Parts: sequence; C-alpha cells; structure tokens
Amino acid sequence: MYAYKEILTLENPQQLNLSKPLPFLKGKKLKCLLLLKMTRTK
Repeated sequence: MYAYKEILTLENPQQLNLSKPLPFLKGKKLKCLLLLKMTRTK
C-alpha cells in the first residue's frame, strides 16, 4: 500500500495538481479518498 498526503488549494475543481509526481505507471488504477474541511460562511 502507498500513502500520500498533500494539502491543496483548488484552482480548478476538475483537476488536481500535485507538487510532485506519484510513483505509479500510466494506466494503473487508484482508489482515492478526498477530504474537504467545510467552513461556514456568513
């Protein structure tokens, strides 16, 4: 199992830009878990 953690600020919600490439080959299947800290706005 490989674990990777990075805090991102989204510029485009359709695309994630990581600071460094992941050590996987093209075509590999991944299971991704995305967590979003919700904040209340008034």
